[in-house]
Amino acid sequence: MKLVTPEQMREMDRRTIEDVGLPGMLLMERAALGAVRVALRTIEDAVGSRIAPASASRPRSIGILCGGGNNGGDGFAMARLLAEHHYTPAIVLLSPAASLPPDAALNLQIAQTLGLELHDLSAVAPEDIHARLEQIRDAHLLKGDLVAWCDALLGTGLDRAPQGRYAQAVAFLNAEYARDYPRIIAVDIPTGLNAATGQVLGEAVQAHATATFGCAKIGQMLYPGRALCGALEVVEIGIPPTIADQVGYAGCALNAGWAKHRIAPRPRDTHKGLSGKVLLLAGSEDTTGAALLAARGALRSGAGLLTVGTHADVIPRIAQAIPDAMATRMLAHVPDGNCEERLRERSEMLDAIGIGPGIGTSDGSMQQLNALLDSEAPYVVIDADALTVLAKASDYEHVRAFSLPDPAGQPRVVLTPHPAEMARLSRCRMSDILAAPVQKAQELAQITGAIVVLKLASTIVAAPDGELAFNQSGGPGMATGGTGDVLTGVITARLAETHATGAATRIFDVVCLAVYAHGLAGERAAAELGVRGMSAADLALQLPRVWKDLE
Repeated sequence: MKLVTPEQMREMDRRTIEDVGLPGMLLMERAALGAVRVALRTIEDAVGSRIAPASASRPRSIGILCGGGNNGGDGFAMARLLAEHHYTPAIVLLSPAASLPPDAALNLQIAQTLGLELHDLSAVAPEDIHARLEQIRDAHLLKGDLVAWCDALLGTGLDRAPQGRYAQAVAFLNAEYARDYPRIIAVDIPTGLNAATGQVLGEAVQAHATATFGCAKIGQMLYPGRALCGALEVVEIGIPPTIADQVGYAGCALNAGWAKHRIAPRPRDTHKGLSGKVLLLAGSEDTTGAALLAARGALRSGAGLLTVGTHADVIPRIAQAIPDAMATRMLAHVPDGNCEERLRERSEMLDAIGIGPGIGTSDGSMQQLNALLDSEAPYVVIDADALTVLAKASDYEHVRAFSLPDPAGQPRVVLTPHPAEMARLSRCRMSDILAAPVQKAQELAQITGAIVVLKLASTIVAAPDGELAFNQSGGPGMATGGTGDVLTGVITARLAETHATGAATRIFDVVCLAVYAHGLAGERAAAELGVRGMSAADLALQLPRVWKDLE
């Protein structure tokens, strides 16, 4: 699923109308038709077993709150179309009709000509809006059943908190949502949600479902916006593909449709060398578990040969817990020339190296990270303690020089920070990261020349050239220690097999698929064990089934 910014969507609309010649009314009609389909399906799913379907003899009511822009115009058109399905629409207008743009004004005029119910609250004092909306609701409940409210108040151009009557209408809709019946349907986007960032502007409508037009918006992929949208469906409104391609996209959503068939089945004549030779620099005396989890993530994601480079006293624990992996001494708390030499010798024979889980932040860890960035390793994944060590550097030129030796080539480094690590790398507060995660991820990717995987509830993957992806798999069960260590192993293993086979695959896509599969494994572990009972080890156990299903 391709994503756009609000500005890109407006430009697509403009070019379609002005350059192609499609009337704005046609786009509005297509939008309304799609929104009505979403509304009817949402209502049917929610109340189909509780009430008889709408019919000429048993009409059901739907309230449509309309604002003063084209979002309100979509609502007026929806009212007409809902009437064709034997629903009784109740249009509520919150801005003066005289201020409506032409297409919206025409759709309002048509609704009035058809005699559809209209409540003009544009002159009502803001403090009285809530009571007036309750009166409209109660009047319809006396006659039958009011099954839904449609939020067609404010669209994707909103950049400040709803004010006055709009703020009161948002509060009313949220009170209705709390009752869980009727359903709340957002038209294009819930009012009060920033379509670019996913942040709430004042108070935002909580919807059961959202029909968004043309393309999904970035803010609908990020929390809290993703949750406020409820079930999100993209409605095609007639934007020609050539126009969309000319304007461009802001990124893509990593979902089931994107991920399917992106990993090729292995040929029957392959061997372990072609499955990828992986080295994980991980673990120390107190954090053996981090090394074990990363190793399990790699082995269950296809690594052909896995070596864990760790501290000397961790080696027996690795050998006992994971006999599939080799273990060798490559880490020390103080700079150790032997560890550095072993790393340099092996790097040329490996396909990918991951560093960071549980290694500590000592001078010895810094030495190995620097040695790694001076090595011949094809790909490097930097996570956890290695990110903290990296953040101590005065700049990231050494990372960029390793990751993009050829500016036209593909990145060789992947950084996988959570928000606190991201704040250290970006030299800012964590609140700054959470307020603008897309911007911060893009900035770090551009500075370092690396692919940045910013681990959030909706993980962001950012490339140095500005490409973005937003992961839609995963869930609250993954909010437990060690899931990031598993991800390090997953990404490293997928990069290793890609390098070993010489597959003509974009590295950005390889990383994105690893992120998606990791999240899907988390979903399945939670489905089996519950969000509070699952662990990172349970997630790793789900990975083989996930990869099998994705082939």
